Amino acid sequence: MQQTYKELQKVRCIAFIEELPETSDRPDIVDWNEANRYVSIGNSPVHGAYDRATAPHMVEILRRLSPADPCTRIALLKGVQSCGTFHSELAMAYWIRHQIGSMGFFTADLGLAKIRSSANIDPMIDDTGLIDCVKPHSKRNARKISDSTYYKEFVGGIKLTINSYGSIGGMKSNTIAFMILDEIDEAADELKGQGDILSLLAGRTIAVRHFKIFALSTPTTMETSKIYRLFLEGDQRYYNVPCPKCGEKQILVMSKGRPYGLTYELKGSSKDIVEQDSVRYICRHCKDYFKESKKQWCLENGVWIPTAEGQSPLKHSYHVSGLLSPEQMLSWGRIAGKHAETNEGKNILKYKDFMINIDGWPWSRVEKQTDEKTFKAHNLKNYCLGTIPRGALMLLAGTDIQKDRIETMVVGFGHGFRRWFVDYRIFYGDIANPNDLAWASLDDFIRNQTYLILGQEKHIHSCAVDCGYDPKEQRDKDWTEKSHTVYNFVGLRYPLFVPIRGSGVLKGWDVIKESRTANPICPNVYMLNSPVLKELMTREILVRGDDMLINWPAMMADGRPLDDEYIKQFLCERYVEIKPGVMGWKKSRSRNEALDTWLYATALGYYHGIANWNETMWDTYQSEITNA
Repeated sequence: MQQTYKELQKVRCIAFIEELPETSDRPDIVDWNEANRYVSIGNSPVHGAYDRATAPHMVEILRRLSPADPCTRIALLKGVQSCGTFHSELAMAYWIRHQIGSMGFFTADLGLAKIRSSANIDPMIDDTGLIDCVKPHSKRNARKISDSTYYKEFVGGIKLTINSYGSIGGMKSNTIAFMILDEIDEAADELKGQGDILSLLAGRTIAVRHFKIFALSTPTTMETSKIYRLFLEGDQRYYNVPCPKCGEKQILVMSKGRPYGLTYELKGSSKDIVEQDSVRYICRHCKDYFKESKKQWCLENGVWIPTAEGQSPLKHSYHVSGLLSPEQMLSWGRIAGKHAETNEGKNILKYKDFMINIDGWPWSRVEKQTDEKTFKAHNLKNYCLGTIPRGALMLLAGTDIQKDRIETMVVGFGHGFRRWFVDYRIFYGDIANPNDLAWASLDDFIRNQTYLILGQEKHIHSCAVDCGYDPKEQRDKDWTEKSHTVYNFVGLRYPLFVPIRGSGVLKGWDVIKESRTANPICPNVYMLNSPVLKELMTREILVRGDDMLINWPAMMADGRPLDDEYIKQFLCERYVEIKPGVMGWKKSRSRNEALDTWLYATALGYYHGIANWNETMWDTYQSEITNA
């Protein structure tokens, strides 16, 4: 009877396995690195001979990077100081010494690639005894560069390419057996119309039967994070450590309102200074606590546990938070301090930074929006427009320019970056005319208007003016090149008036960034990350409790209820699907000046740095007002 194709392949596989030696002639990747890898003092806080005990949780991941392990894809979703990139270099050294296959190391940009090559990879070659392995593949290439910053050749035909994600288009003919994708979330989604960048990178391994792709990164937003996507495609492993008291295993987490986790107490009446002796971990099971001195024992006795079934048994994924970092690199005390700075999550920007860089977890955009009724119930306070409520200490203004009017909102700022809507003015006129009375009225209002703060008459500290619209004409593409009514006004009055312009293209969570113009009167403009400001505002509205971050007057200056038009404008934008597959902010009505002016004033708080003031700095400022 004729055998089927499947039966024939079974016979071939069995024959192949039987021909394999009982043991590999290559040593274990961890053992080899302990015997050969030395870390220079300038490359790591933990220097000297490599010791697996420094980061025990990374041992399994390092073994995944060995050719002895059959898996092909490893994803590491991580916080900072995770030792992830360092362990990729341990694997790289092993592949070079044992002539396993060519490698590619990719990172965010060529500048970082150059630094990684010179500051880490070159010392790794020197300190691991691999200098003798550096060798051109051909005698004819002896005069050519086989050991450059971005390209190296080794004995056995092994090549190492070091590059950025933006430069992979020219590598279509390259074959890579071991690919390291460092900080993959910094890569563009698509490379110049050539398709998904992850698919393009994986395509470099298509001609290799036994390949490895190691992707590692701190995440970005949950909706767009590449490393989070790769993490979900794997088996989603978490490191479980035993409690020194009861022995039960658990994942290390921040307490954040839970009855277990890393917890701490604040020093005295401070809201952001941690009492270091109070930092401890409360066991999820026995509710007893232990200090960081026990962390090493916990890590050495921990185990990786998968929580999902991956798309393939050859795909493994891991999550490493900052709580697992070696104490010499990131201590629990410092983590507690970083968490305290978030004011229990009320400082949204710092909390987002904590979640991504310490928790190693992607940031999820807010889907829930506040309606007018809810906003009135929680955010309207018992004071009148034009008066200073208790808590407001510094006054900043935001100004929006329209064709027939100038609209200005005054916002009060206080402890914890709490904000109060204080005043609103509209100046009508021919705004295209720089000599129109409206411009003079704005100048007079910002310079001379005073408000009573802690018994003292105080002026508006400064005013942010939107320069994105020139009332003389619309200029979307060449706004930096021509004479500009708004720039001319602001430039002559800087720094009391600060030129700003909305931008949706700033990287990451930069709120405000300086840029240049060609206007000689106003050479600088400050770009605002408008989507980030709107998301921060949306989250801040949802904060509840005594220290509300966003506070508005319940009454107009004459005692009537606050005009609903202000609230409608403030809540008029939603984060929705603006076109198939593309999310963005969209207005639900044409008028949104109350929102824009609030955002401009808030951005001015970041410009002046008061968004990051701690309680001591606010107390000092308050004392200066009181004693003035």
